[in-house]
Amino acid sequence: MAAVAVIILWCFLLGLLWYWSTRRPATDFPPGPRPLPLVGNIFEFSSDPPHIVFLKLGRRYGDIFSIKIGQRWTVVLNSVRATRQALLKQPITFAGRPDLSSFELLSGGGKSIALSDYSVTWAQNRKLLHTSLRNLITGDKKRFESFILGFTPELSSVLDETKGEPFDPKELICQLVYSTLGKLCFGVSYAFNDPKLVETMKGGQAFLALVGNGLPTDFFPSFSWIPFERVNSLLSFCDKNFTRVRKAIDVHRQTSIPGKVRDFIDVMLEAQADTKETGVESISDDFIATAVTDIHGGGTDTTIVTLYWTLALMVEFPHVQDKIAELADEVIGRERLPTLADRDRLAYVVATVHEVLRYSTKLPLCVPHSTTKDTTLDGYFIPKDTMVMINIWAMHRDEKYWKDPYNFKPEHFLDDSGTVRQHPESFMPFSTGRRVCIGESMVKGELFLILTWLFQHYKFSKVPGTEDQSYIEHGQVLVANEVRPYKIVATKRF
Repeated sequence: MAAVAVIILWCFLLGLLWYWSTRRPATDFPPGPRPLPLVGNIFEFSSDPPHIVFLKLGRRYGDIFSIKIGQRWTVVLNSVRATRQALLKQPITFAGRPDLSSFELLSGGGKSIALSDYSVTWAQNRKLLHTSLRNLITGDKKRFESFILGFTPELSSVLDETKGEPFDPKELICQLVYSTLGKLCFGVSYAFNDPKLVETMKGGQAFLALVGNGLPTDFFPSFSWIPFERVNSLLSFCDKNFTRVRKAIDVHRQTSIPGKVRDFIDVMLEAQADTKETGVESISDDFIATAVTDIHGGGTDTTIVTLYWTLALMVEFPHVQDKIAELADEVIGRERLPTLADRDRLAYVVATVHEVLRYSTKLPLCVPHSTTKDTTLDGYFIPKDTMVMINIWAMHRDEKYWKDPYNFKPEHFLDDSGTVRQHPESFMPFSTGRRVCIGESMVKGELFLILTWLFQHYKFSKVPGTEDQSYIEHGQVLVANEVRPYKIVATKRF
Protein backbone atom coordinates (compact mmCIF):
# COMPACT_ATOMS: atom_id res chain seq x y z
CA MET A 1 0.00 0.00 0.00
CA ALA A 2 2.84 2.37 0.87
CA ALA A 3 4.54 1.58 -2.44
CA VAL A 4 1.35 2.48 -4.35
CA ALA A 5 1.13 5.79 -2.47
CA VAL A 6 4.74 6.59 -3.37
CA ILE A 7 4.07 5.82 -7.05
CA ILE A 8 0.97 8.00 -7.02
CA LEU A 9 2.90 10.82 -5.35
CA TRP A 10 5.69 10.57 -7.93
CA CYS A 11 3.19 10.58 -10.79
CA PHE A 12 1.52 13.64 -9.28
CA LEU A 13 4.84 15.46 -8.89
CA LEU A 14 5.90 14.56 -12.45
CA GLY A 15 2.56 15.81 -13.72
CA LEU A 16 3.05 19.11 -11.89
CA LEU A 17 6.57 19.40 -13.31
CA TRP A 18 5.28 18.71 -16.84
CA TYR A 19 2.50 21.29 -16.47
CA TRP A 20 4.71 23.93 -14.86
CA SER A 21 7.56 23.61 -17.38
CA THR A 22 5.36 23.53 -20.51
CA ARG A 23 2.57 26.01 -19.75
CA ARG A 24 2.70 29.35 -21.50
CA PRO A 25 3.16 32.57 -19.52
CA ALA A 26 -0.37 33.70 -20.45
CA THR A 27 -3.40 32.42 -22.33
CA ASP A 28 -2.95 35.09 -25.03
CA PHE A 29 0.81 34.60 -25.30
CA PRO A 30 1.95 34.16 -28.95
CA PRO A 31 1.37 30.64 -30.31
CA GLY A 32 4.16 28.19 -31.01
CA PRO A 33 5.27 24.56 -30.81
CA ARG A 34 4.51 22.73 -27.57
CA PRO A 35 7.68 22.45 -25.46
CA LEU A 36 9.00 19.41 -23.66
CA PRO A 37 9.60 19.52 -19.91
CA LEU A 38 12.95 20.96 -18.80
CA VAL A 39 14.49 21.26 -22.30
CA GLY A 40 11.70 23.17 -24.04
CA ASN A 41 11.87 23.15 -27.86
CA ILE A 42 15.62 22.68 -28.02
CA PHE A 43 15.31 19.71 -30.40
CA GLU A 44 13.78 21.98 -33.05
CA PHE A 45 17.37 23.13 -33.70
CA SER A 46 18.82 19.67 -34.31
CA SER A 47 19.04 19.93 -38.10
CA ASP A 48 18.83 23.61 -39.12
CA PRO A 49 20.38 26.86 -37.84
CA PRO A 50 18.05 29.00 -35.69
CA HIS A 51 17.12 31.56 -38.37
CA ILE A 52 15.97 28.78 -40.72
CA VAL A 53 14.05 27.07 -37.91
CA PHE A 54 12.31 30.39 -37.16
CA LEU A 55 11.56 30.93 -40.86
CA LYS A 56 9.83 27.53 -41.04
CA LEU A 57 7.96 27.99 -37.75
CA GLY A 58 6.79 31.40 -38.93
CA ARG A 59 5.02 29.78 -41.87
CA ARG A 60 3.11 27.60 -39.40
CA TYR A 61 2.40 30.01 -36.54
CA GLY A 62 2.59 33.47 -38.10
CA ASP A 63 4.91 36.48 -37.98
CA ILE A 64 4.86 36.57 -34.18
CA PHE A 65 5.26 33.27 -32.36
CA SER A 66 6.83 31.84 -29.22
CA ILE A 67 9.31 29.10 -28.56
CA LYS A 68 10.86 27.82 -25.35
CA ILE A 69 14.64 27.55 -25.64
CA GLY A 70 15.74 25.45 -22.70
CA GLN A 71 14.02 27.05 -19.71
CA ARG A 72 13.54 30.47 -21.34
CA TRP A 73 10.37 31.55 -23.14
CA THR A 74 11.19 33.57 -26.24
CA VAL A 75 9.04 35.57 -28.65
CA VAL A 76 10.23 35.61 -32.27
CA LEU A 77 9.47 38.43 -34.72
CA ASN A 78 9.67 37.03 -38.21
CA SER A 79 8.60 39.93 -40.45
CA VAL A 80 9.15 43.60 -41.17
CA ARG A 81 5.64 44.46 -40.03
CA ALA A 82 6.02 42.81 -36.62
CA THR A 83 9.52 44.19 -36.10
CA ARG A 84 8.52 47.77 -36.90
CA GLN A 85 5.48 47.51 -34.63
CA ALA A 86 7.75 46.46 -31.79
CA LEU A 87 10.99 48.41 -32.25
CA LEU A 88 9.62 51.63 -33.77
CA LYS A 89 6.13 51.98 -32.31
CA GLN A 90 7.11 50.71 -28.84
CA PRO A 91 10.81 51.60 -28.85
CA ILE A 92 11.46 51.69 -25.09
CA THR A 93 9.27 48.69 -24.31
CA PHE A 94 11.37 46.49 -26.63
CA ALA A 95 14.74 48.13 -25.90
CA GLY A 96 15.75 45.85 -23.02
CA ARG A 97 18.36 43.12 -22.97
CA PRO A 98 17.66 39.71 -21.41
CA ASP A 99 19.51 38.74 -18.23
CA LEU A 100 21.78 36.23 -19.98
CA SER A 101 24.84 35.20 -18.01
CA SER A 102 27.04 35.70 -21.08
CA PHE A 103 25.77 39.29 -21.41
CA GLU A 104 26.61 39.93 -17.76
CA LEU A 105 30.18 38.71 -18.29
CA LEU A 106 30.75 40.49 -21.61
CA SER A 107 29.27 43.80 -20.44
CA GLY A 108 31.60 44.07 -17.47
CA GLY A 109 28.72 43.73 -15.05
CA GLY A 110 26.14 45.72 -17.03
CA LYS A 111 28.35 48.62 -18.17
CA SER A 112 28.31 47.88 -21.91
CA ILE A 113 26.07 49.88 -24.25
CA ALA A 114 25.63 46.91 -26.57
CA LEU A 115 24.66 44.27 -24.00
CA SER A 116 23.40 45.98 -20.83
CA ASP A 117 19.70 46.47 -20.08
CA TYR A 118 17.73 49.62 -20.88
CA SER A 119 17.65 52.48 -18.35
CA VAL A 120 17.63 56.27 -18.42
CA THR A 121 21.37 56.25 -17.71
CA TRP A 122 21.92 53.74 -20.53
CA ALA A 123 20.03 56.02 -22.96
CA GLN A 124 22.14 59.04 -21.95
CA ASN A 125 25.38 57.10 -22.24
CA ARG A 126 24.38 55.67 -25.61
CA LYS A 127 23.68 59.16 -26.94
CA LEU A 128 27.09 60.33 -25.70
CA LEU A 129 28.83 57.31 -27.27
CA HIS A 130 27.04 57.82 -30.59
CA THR A 131 28.02 61.50 -30.65
CA SER A 132 31.65 60.68 -29.84
CA LEU A 133 31.90 58.05 -32.59
CA ARG A 134 30.22 60.36 -35.10
CA ASN A 135 32.70 63.13 -34.25
CA LEU A 136 35.59 60.74 -34.86
CA ILE A 137 34.23 59.59 -38.23
CA THR A 138 32.59 62.68 -39.72
CA GLY A 139 34.37 65.40 -37.74
CA ASP A 140 37.47 64.89 -39.86
CA LYS A 141 36.78 62.61 -42.81
CA LYS A 142 40.39 62.63 -43.94
CA ARG A 143 41.41 61.30 -40.54
CA PHE A 144 38.90 58.45 -40.81
CA GLU A 145 40.01 57.69 -44.38
CA SER A 146 43.62 57.53 -43.20
CA PHE A 147 42.60 55.03 -40.49
CA ILE A 148 41.08 52.75 -43.14
CA LEU A 149 43.37 53.23 -46.14
CA GLY A 150 46.64 53.86 -44.32
CA PHE A 151 47.45 50.15 -44.55
CA THR A 152 46.90 49.80 -48.32
CA PRO A 153 50.64 49.84 -49.18
CA GLU A 154 51.16 46.76 -46.99
CA LEU A 155 47.98 45.18 -48.31
CA SER A 156 49.17 45.76 -51.87
CA SER A 157 52.57 44.28 -51.07
CA VAL A 158 51.04 41.10 -49.66
CA LEU A 159 48.66 40.71 -52.63
CA ASP A 160 51.54 41.23 -55.09
CA GLU A 161 53.56 38.54 -53.33
CA THR A 162 50.89 35.94 -54.14
CA LYS A 163 52.07 36.22 -57.80
CA GLY A 164 48.87 34.79 -59.19
CA GLU A 165 48.95 31.74 -56.94
CA PRO A 166 45.73 30.62 -55.16
CA PHE A 167 45.37 31.84 -51.56
CA ASP A 168 42.72 32.03 -48.86
CA PRO A 169 42.17 35.77 -48.17
CA LYS A 170 40.77 35.24 -44.65
CA GLU A 171 44.10 35.74 -42.86
CA LEU A 172 44.89 38.86 -44.89
CA ILE A 173 41.44 40.32 -44.19
CA CYS A 174 41.87 39.63 -40.47
CA GLN A 175 45.21 41.44 -40.39
CA LEU A 176 43.81 44.40 -42.33
CA VAL A 177 40.74 44.79 -40.11
CA TYR A 178 42.58 44.31 -36.80
CA SER A 179 45.18 46.84 -37.95
CA THR A 180 42.64 49.48 -38.96
CA LEU A 181 40.48 49.04 -35.85
CA GLY A 182 43.57 49.03 -33.64
CA LYS A 183 44.61 52.35 -35.14
CA LEU A 184 41.09 53.80 -34.92
CA CYS A 185 40.41 52.72 -31.32
CA PHE A 186 43.83 52.70 -29.69
CA GLY A 187 46.05 54.72 -32.02
CA VAL A 188 48.34 51.69 -32.36
CA SER A 189 49.89 50.80 -35.72
CA TYR A 190 51.10 47.27 -36.37
CA ALA A 191 52.80 46.03 -39.50
CA PHE A 192 51.26 42.93 -41.07
CA ASN A 193 52.53 39.78 -39.36
CA ASP A 194 53.80 41.80 -36.39
CA PRO A 195 53.86 39.35 -33.43
CA LYS A 196 51.72 41.72 -31.34
CA LEU A 197 49.12 41.94 -34.13
CA VAL A 198 49.08 38.15 -34.52
CA GLU A 199 48.68 37.77 -30.74
CA THR A 200 45.74 40.20 -30.75
CA MET A 201 44.09 38.29 -33.61
CA LYS A 202 44.54 34.97 -31.82
CA GLY A 203 42.98 36.51 -28.72
CA GLY A 204 39.99 37.67 -30.74
CA GLN A 205 39.54 34.23 -32.32
CA ALA A 206 39.83 32.55 -28.91
CA PHE A 207 37.20 34.94 -27.58
CA LEU A 208 34.77 34.07 -30.40
CA ALA A 209 35.33 30.37 -29.75
CA LEU A 210 34.57 30.88 -26.05
CA VAL A 211 31.40 32.89 -26.70
CA GLY A 212 30.14 30.59 -29.46
CA ASN A 213 26.36 30.67 -29.46
CA GLY A 214 26.15 31.55 -25.78
CA LEU A 215 26.67 29.81 -22.47
CA PRO A 216 24.60 26.86 -21.21
CA THR A 217 23.39 29.02 -18.32
CA ASP A 218 21.89 31.54 -20.78
CA PHE A 219 19.04 29.15 -21.47
CA PHE A 220 19.29 26.91 -18.40
CA PRO A 221 19.63 29.45 -15.54
CA SER A 222 18.99 26.77 -12.93
CA PHE A 223 22.40 25.28 -13.85
CA SER A 224 24.27 28.47 -12.89
CA TRP A 225 25.64 26.74 -9.77
CA ILE A 226 27.67 24.37 -11.97
CA PRO A 227 31.27 25.62 -12.43
CA PHE A 228 31.40 25.40 -16.25
CA GLU A 229 34.99 25.71 -17.49
CA ARG A 230 33.88 27.96 -20.39
CA VAL A 231 32.37 30.43 -17.93
CA ASN A 232 35.61 30.66 -15.96
CA SER A 233 37.67 30.98 -19.16
CA LEU A 234 35.40 33.72 -20.50
CA LEU A 235 35.51 35.58 -17.18
CA SER A 236 39.30 35.41 -17.17
CA PHE A 237 39.49 36.64 -20.76
CA CYS A 238 37.15 39.58 -20.09
CA ASP A 239 39.08 40.60 -16.97
CA LYS A 240 42.38 40.59 -18.87
CA ASN A 241 40.88 42.50 -21.78
CA PHE A 242 39.32 45.20 -19.57
CA THR A 243 42.64 45.57 -17.72
CA ARG A 244 44.45 46.02 -21.04
CA VAL A 245 41.97 48.66 -22.22
CA ARG A 246 42.08 50.49 -18.88
CA LYS A 247 45.89 50.70 -19.17
CA ALA A 248 45.51 52.13 -22.69
CA ILE A 249 43.12 54.77 -21.30
CA ASP A 250 45.63 55.73 -18.61
CA VAL A 251 48.41 56.08 -21.21
CA HIS A 252 46.17 58.22 -23.42
CA ARG A 253 45.30 60.50 -20.52
CA GLN A 254 48.99 61.03 -19.76
CA THR A 255 50.01 61.68 -23.38
CA SER A 256 46.98 63.54 -24.74
CA ILE A 257 47.40 66.96 -26.35
CA PRO A 258 44.41 69.34 -25.97
CA GLY A 259 42.61 69.85 -29.26
CA LYS A 260 44.40 66.96 -31.00
CA VAL A 261 42.37 63.77 -31.43
CA ARG A 262 44.37 60.66 -32.25
CA ASP A 263 41.72 57.94 -31.90
CA PHE A 264 38.49 56.83 -30.27
CA ILE A 265 39.92 56.78 -26.73
CA ASP A 266 40.90 60.45 -27.13
CA VAL A 267 37.37 61.28 -28.26
CA MET A 268 35.90 59.53 -25.23
CA LEU A 269 38.31 61.27 -22.85
CA GLU A 270 37.27 64.62 -24.33
CA ALA A 271 33.64 63.67 -23.75
CA GLN A 272 34.48 62.72 -20.17
CA ALA A 273 36.11 66.12 -19.60
CA ASP A 274 33.12 67.91 -21.15
CA THR A 275 30.67 66.18 -18.82
CA LYS A 276 32.76 67.28 -15.82
CA GLU A 277 32.77 70.91 -16.99
CA THR A 278 29.03 71.04 -17.66
CA GLY A 279 28.12 69.52 -14.32
CA VAL A 280 26.54 66.47 -15.92
CA GLU A 281 27.21 63.16 -14.19
CA SER A 282 30.69 62.24 -15.38
CA ILE A 283 31.24 59.06 -17.35
CA SER A 284 33.64 56.64 -15.72
CA ASP A 285 36.79 55.01 -17.06
CA ASP A 286 34.93 51.70 -16.82
CA PHE A 287 32.32 53.04 -19.22
CA ILE A 288 35.01 54.24 -21.63
CA ALA A 289 36.68 50.81 -21.46
CA THR A 290 33.46 48.97 -22.29
CA ALA A 291 32.66 51.49 -25.06
CA VAL A 292 36.07 50.93 -26.68
CA THR A 293 35.60 47.17 -26.31
CA ASP A 294 32.15 47.37 -27.94
CA ILE A 295 33.44 49.32 -30.94
CA HIS A 296 36.61 47.28 -31.41
CA GLY A 297 35.05 43.89 -30.76
CA GLY A 298 31.90 44.50 -32.77
CA GLY A 299 33.73 46.20 -35.62
CA THR A 300 36.42 43.57 -36.16
CA ASP A 301 34.26 40.46 -36.49
CA THR A 302 31.51 42.19 -38.48
CA THR A 303 33.94 43.63 -41.01
CA ILE A 304 36.02 40.46 -41.35
CA VAL A 305 33.01 38.26 -42.08
CA THR A 306 31.50 40.82 -44.47
CA LEU A 307 34.73 41.36 -46.43
CA TYR A 308 35.24 37.60 -46.71
CA TRP A 309 31.71 37.35 -48.13
CA THR A 310 32.47 40.29 -50.44
CA LEU A 311 35.41 38.62 -52.18
CA ALA A 312 33.48 35.35 -52.50
CA LEU A 313 30.55 37.21 -54.10
CA MET A 314 32.81 39.18 -56.42
CA VAL A 315 34.44 36.07 -57.90
CA GLU A 316 31.03 34.41 -58.13
CA PHE A 317 29.61 37.46 -59.95
CA PRO A 318 32.65 38.89 -61.80
CA HIS A 319 30.57 41.38 -63.78
CA VAL A 320 29.94 43.28 -60.52
CA GLN A 321 33.63 43.78 -59.72
CA ASP A 322 34.29 44.61 -63.38
CA LYS A 323 31.73 47.40 -63.21
CA ILE A 324 33.18 48.70 -59.93
CA ALA A 325 36.67 48.74 -61.49
CA GLU A 326 35.37 50.59 -64.55
CA LEU A 327 33.61 53.20 -62.38
CA ALA A 328 36.68 53.60 -60.18
CA ASP A 329 38.80 54.31 -63.28
CA GLU A 330 36.26 56.85 -64.46
CA VAL A 331 35.61 58.67 -61.17
CA ILE A 332 38.86 58.24 -59.20
CA GLY A 333 41.43 57.37 -61.83
CA ARG A 334 44.59 55.49 -60.96
CA GLU A 335 46.60 58.16 -59.18
CA ARG A 336 44.70 58.69 -55.92
CA LEU A 337 42.91 56.81 -53.18
CA PRO A 338 39.12 56.70 -52.91
CA THR A 339 37.44 59.07 -50.44
CA LEU A 340 34.06 59.11 -48.74
CA ALA A 341 33.15 62.06 -50.98
CA ASP A 342 33.30 59.67 -53.96
CA ARG A 343 30.15 57.94 -52.76
CA ASP A 344 27.99 60.53 -54.52
CA ARG A 345 29.44 59.50 -57.88
CA LEU A 346 29.84 55.81 -57.12
CA ALA A 347 26.23 54.87 -56.41
CA TYR A 348 26.78 51.37 -57.81
CA VAL A 349 29.56 50.73 -55.27
CA VAL A 350 27.36 51.98 -52.42
CA ALA A 351 24.57 49.70 -53.67
CA THR A 352 27.02 46.79 -53.82
CA VAL A 353 28.02 47.36 -50.18
CA HIS A 354 24.35 47.35 -49.18
CA GLU A 355 23.66 44.21 -51.20
CA VAL A 356 26.62 42.41 -49.61
CA LEU A 357 25.18 43.29 -46.20
CA ARG A 358 21.74 42.03 -47.24
CA TYR A 359 22.81 38.87 -49.00
CA SER A 360 25.37 37.77 -46.41
CA THR A 361 23.31 38.85 -43.36
CA LYS A 362 26.25 38.38 -41.05
CA LEU A 363 23.93 38.26 -38.00
CA PRO A 364 20.80 36.37 -39.13
CA LEU A 365 19.31 37.01 -35.68
CA CYS A 366 20.12 40.36 -34.14
CA VAL A 367 21.31 40.53 -30.54
CA PRO A 368 18.32 39.44 -28.37
CA HIS A 369 16.02 42.12 -26.96
CA SER A 370 13.72 41.89 -23.95
CA THR A 371 10.58 43.72 -22.87
CA THR A 372 10.96 46.40 -20.22
CA LYS A 373 7.30 46.12 -19.18
CA ASP A 374 4.15 44.11 -19.85
CA THR A 375 2.84 44.89 -23.33
CA THR A 376 0.69 43.68 -26.20
CA LEU A 377 1.84 43.20 -29.78
CA ASP A 378 -0.62 42.47 -32.57
CA GLY A 379 -3.13 41.33 -29.94
CA TYR A 380 -0.73 39.02 -28.11
CA PHE A 381 0.25 39.61 -24.48
CA ILE A 382 4.00 39.66 -23.80
CA PRO A 383 5.06 39.89 -20.13
CA LYS A 384 7.91 42.06 -18.82
CA ASP A 385 11.40 40.55 -19.17
CA THR A 386 10.42 38.26 -22.05
CA MET A 387 13.31 37.62 -24.44
CA VAL A 388 12.57 38.75 -28.02
CA MET A 389 14.50 37.51 -31.05
CA ILE A 390 14.29 39.22 -34.45
CA ASN A 391 14.86 37.21 -37.61
CA ILE A 392 16.81 39.59 -39.87
CA TRP A 393 17.41 36.73 -42.31
CA ALA A 394 13.67 36.36 -42.94
CA MET A 395 13.35 40.09 -43.68
CA HIS A 396 16.33 40.05 -46.06
CA ARG A 397 14.70 37.18 -47.97
CA ASP A 398 11.12 38.53 -47.96
CA GLU A 399 9.74 38.40 -51.52
CA LYS A 400 7.27 41.18 -50.68
CA TYR A 401 10.20 43.63 -50.58
CA TRP A 402 12.84 42.07 -52.85
CA LYS A 403 12.26 41.12 -56.48
CA ASP A 404 14.81 38.33 -56.43
CA PRO A 405 15.83 37.87 -52.77
CA TYR A 406 17.89 34.72 -53.16
CA ASN A 407 20.18 36.21 -55.80
CA PHE A 408 22.94 38.78 -55.41
CA LYS A 409 21.98 41.98 -57.23
CA PRO A 410 23.26 45.47 -56.36
CA GLU A 411 20.30 46.71 -58.41
CA HIS A 412 18.12 45.91 -55.39
CA PHE A 413 19.30 49.28 -54.05
CA LEU A 414 19.22 51.35 -57.26
CA ASP A 415 16.36 53.14 -58.94
CA ASP A 416 15.85 53.31 -62.71
CA SER A 417 18.25 56.25 -63.00
CA GLY A 418 21.07 54.37 -61.28
CA THR A 419 20.80 56.40 -58.09
CA VAL A 420 20.80 54.75 -54.66
CA ARG A 421 17.13 54.45 -53.73
CA GLN A 422 15.61 54.71 -50.29
CA HIS A 423 16.23 51.49 -48.42
CA PRO A 424 13.34 49.03 -48.40
CA GLU A 425 11.82 48.72 -44.93
CA SER A 426 13.07 45.15 -44.71
CA PHE A 427 16.76 46.14 -44.95
CA MET A 428 17.99 45.89 -41.35
CA PRO A 429 21.59 44.59 -41.21
CA PHE A 430 22.20 46.85 -38.19
CA SER A 431 18.74 46.39 -36.62
CA THR A 432 16.54 49.43 -35.96
CA GLY A 433 15.01 51.42 -33.11
CA ARG A 434 16.75 52.27 -29.83
CA ARG A 435 19.17 49.37 -30.25
CA VAL A 436 20.31 50.14 -33.81
CA CYS A 437 24.06 49.48 -34.12
CA ILE A 438 26.07 52.54 -33.14
CA GLY A 439 28.84 51.59 -35.57
CA GLU A 440 26.61 51.48 -38.67
CA SER A 441 28.08 54.54 -40.40
CA MET A 442 31.62 53.44 -39.50
CA VAL A 443 31.18 49.96 -40.98
CA LYS A 444 29.50 51.25 -44.15
CA GLY A 445 32.23 53.84 -44.68
CA GLU A 446 34.96 51.29 -44.02
CA LEU A 447 33.45 48.76 -46.44
CA PHE A 448 33.03 51.39 -49.17
CA LEU A 449 36.66 52.53 -48.95
CA ILE A 450 38.18 49.04 -48.80
CA LEU A 451 35.94 47.57 -51.50
CA THR A 452 36.55 50.49 -53.88
CA TRP A 453 40.33 50.37 -53.34
CA LEU A 454 40.50 46.60 -53.83
CA PHE A 455 38.71 46.56 -57.17
CA GLN A 456 40.35 49.77 -58.29
CA HIS A 457 43.73 48.00 -58.08
CA TYR A 458 43.06 44.25 -58.40
CA LYS A 459 41.03 41.69 -60.27
CA PHE A 460 39.99 38.67 -58.19
CA SER A 461 38.97 35.38 -59.80
CA LYS A 462 38.28 31.76 -59.02
CA VAL A 463 41.10 29.27 -58.96
CA PRO A 464 41.52 27.72 -62.44
CA GLY A 465 39.59 24.50 -62.63
CA THR A 466 36.99 25.58 -60.08
CA GLU A 467 34.96 27.87 -62.35
CA ASP A 468 31.85 25.70 -61.94
CA GLN A 469 32.20 25.50 -58.17
CA SER A 470 30.06 27.79 -56.01
CA TYR A 471 32.07 30.11 -53.79
CA ILE A 472 29.09 31.35 -51.82
CA GLU A 473 28.07 28.27 -49.89
CA HIS A 474 27.02 28.99 -46.32
CA GLY A 475 29.27 27.57 -43.65
CA GLN A 476 28.27 26.47 -40.16
CA VAL A 477 26.03 29.09 -38.57
CA LEU A 478 26.12 29.55 -34.80
CA VAL A 479 25.97 33.29 -34.25
CA ALA A 480 27.57 34.68 -37.42
CA ASN A 481 26.57 33.58 -40.92
CA GLU A 482 29.94 32.80 -42.48
CA VAL A 483 30.76 31.68 -46.00
CA ARG A 484 32.69 28.45 -46.41
CA PRO A 485 36.49 28.79 -46.73
CA TYR A 486 37.75 29.28 -50.28
CA LYS A 487 40.82 30.24 -52.30
CA ILE A 488 41.07 32.90 -54.99
CA VAL A 489 43.61 34.43 -57.39
CA ALA A 490 44.55 38.13 -57.33
CA THR A 491 45.82 39.90 -60.46
CA LYS A 492 47.06 43.50 -60.43
CA ARG A 493 45.12 45.73 -62.82
CA PHE A 494 47.88 48.24 -63.48
